[in-house]
Amino acid sequence: MGAWQQMSYASACTSAQQVLTALPHDGQVGHFQVWRGVCLFIVGTGYMYENRLNDARSAFLGAYKYSLVAEDRHFTCGLLLLLGVCCSMLGELYQAREHYRQALADARKQEDHEVIARSLLELARIAFAWRHLSLAEQQINEALMFVPEENVHLRNEATLHLAELAYACRRISESRQQAEELLARLRLAPSHEASQLLPQVVLFMARRSLDAGAIQDAAQLLAMLDLESMAVKIFQARLLLAQSKPREAVLFLEGLLPDVQCARIGHQYQRGHRPFLLWEWRMLSALPRDRKGKGEHSTASKGETKVPSNQRASQSNLDKAKATLPEVQDQAG
Repeated sequence: MGAWQQMSYASACTSAQQVLTALPHDGQVGHFQVWRGVCLFIVGTGYMYENRLNDARSAFLGAYKYSLVAEDRHFTCGLLLLLGVCCSMLGELYQAREHYRQALADARKQEDHEVIARSLLELARIAFAWRHLSLAEQQINEALMFVPEENVHLRNEATLHLAELAYACRRISESRQQAEELLARLRLAPSHEASQLLPQVVLFMARRSLDAGAIQDAAQLLAMLDLESMAVKIFQARLLLAQSKPREAVLFLEGLLPDVQCARIGHQYQRGHRPFLLWEWRMLSALPRDRKGKGEHSTASKGETKVPSNQRASQSNLDKAKATLPEVQDQAG
């Protein structure tokens, strides 16, 4: 447990796996089941840190089953939240929503304000992805009513969600003010949690600057970020296109495809899911090829026009992006 508490997840995961092997499987012995649940929780956390999301989900499901035996309701709710996060990162938003709803219902019965707030924020994230903006805003504001006063990080997360929501609702000045104030707060009170949230705020501001055509501001914000994050790399490709560097953007995007397909996503910047990044990659890959392909038609034979290979690649990426879009949006019926 000491390694896990110090966030040495790999070491903790190895130790927990060893304990699981040593523990008896006698279902009649309650305290052994409790320990199996705790160990599976640690193993799942380690898998999650390694982005092995399916393995993490399996471990958390096992831990959830054992938590019911222990009747530790706070632990059970926490595992439901973790299962929701795994499903969300895998793009399975309907299943994620069910986990969050169950966690919320259980937390309301227990009057567990922190879990209520966390569940509502995660549900708001899904509502936002589905463009149910009024519902998302309602859930965020309700979450803020339950955030414990001492949980500054959760309150800061809610503020970032509000800034994103305000921007989506075209309340640009409100969004900018919220993001700038949040960035200042995170810089004034450094902590592990702040270091995890700050890059998300900076990336949000960089995207908004690029949307507004402030390319230099976007580049300066990008320089503040760790370029190992997949979400940041995708944004870097967008910036190259905005800087009229299509060739560099194409080469950069081609190098990213294996990582996007394998879902090696920088968890510290975005709790996004692979389908969205793959869709964004395909859309961006299509744009520069379209630019290069203009005016490059050549005659293959009389009456026929040969389409350049770069335009065929562009159309292929656009077609694949359209096929991926329903999976990304996961719209409610």
